[in-house]
Amino acid sequence: MTTTTQARKTLADYNEGFRSYGETSDFETVREYRVGKWGVRWARDGYGSRGVGGDKRHVCVVTVVTAIKPDYNWQAYCAASTYGGSWLTREQMQKRREAQVASHGQYNHHCQQPKVGDVIQVNPVCRHNNVVGKGAWTPEELDTDAVDCLNCRREFFNEQVDGVEERRKEREAVEERKSAKPKPARCFWCGDIRPHTKATRAGEQLPCSTCKDDFTTIYNVETTGFEHDVSYLHDELERDAMWKARLLHQGRAAETQACERLERREGMYFRG
Repeated sequence: MTTTTQARKTLADYNEGFRSYGETSDFETVREYRVGKWGVRWARDGYGSRGVGGDKRHVCVVTVVTAIKPDYNWQAYCAASTYGGSWLTREQMQKRREAQVASHGQYNHHCQQPKVGDVIQVNPVCRHNNVVGKGAWTPEELDTDAVDCLNCRREFFNEQVDGVEERRKEREAVEERKSAKPKPARCFWCGDIRPHTKATRAGEQLPCSTCKDDFTTIYNVETTGFEHDVSYLHDELERDAMWKARLLHQGRAAETQACERLERREGMYFRG
């Protein structure tokens, strides 16, 4: 059971009296509360965040670039974005850095040069250390009502949260979403998953391509004696009895192989 001992204030309320302004050798910054996922040195669209974070949103103390000083050293940030690897020598890596800086501003150039509005430091309030490589900043404008981290709710909002009950509800919600998804279409013979088509959505039980080929081979041999439709060769087959006998023999062999293959595949993907 979860009870709230104090109503959540908005970010604007929390930032009133907390927001502070500062500067570095390159930027003017503001430090304030925001809501988002874990991450560090978060940039636009999550670039440089080292992957996708968890599904929990936290209250974070972030440092945001508000202005860039006209004489800041942009070459250092551009050169730091140079792609390289341990297999490169020091001289080769230096050449790559020089080429990276020389191409700055040109078409298809990519670098992590900071822009106004970029978040350059993030500290979740429920962790004492800056979290490295845990996710990307959520681009939406979120407020405190979106925070669902249990530790943030306990420590920052002073809510009495039953973690066991909360996680049970989350698991139930996940299972409910899974059960709501339509079951995959399956081959009626082997159980292999088929792509959804108009026929499968209408409820038709159809074979997969492999089983369909085997069923077609058996049908052709049982009805005509041949593996494939050879009606267009009627005259030639009548004139060449040896060729006809050879095709009939091949058809019987193909039918035997198809039956054996179907026997092996029967119910193969229905298990488990």
